Amino acid sequence: MNMKRFIKLKNLVINTTKISKIQTFPNKYYLHMDGDNLKGWLFYGSGVITANNDVIEICKNTNPGDYQIIEKWIRELY
Repeated sequence: MNMKRFIKLKNLVINTTKISKIQTFPNKYYLHMDGDNLKGWLFYGSGVITANNDVIEICKNTNPGDYQIIEKWIRELY
């Protein structure tokens, strides 16, 4: 299987290795991205730095070109 490492959308390039989950609905895809969680001590202080996981919504009605790109990429997975 030849899996693409990056997907280029209209205004976004997605690293496919960071996709943790894909939710599919009739006219939408939700791509759940793994955030690079940075955990540790702050310099000269204490605390934790974290990055939130992002969810990218691809809607067929508002972004038909991007929707087709993701739809094709998902079909190629099978």
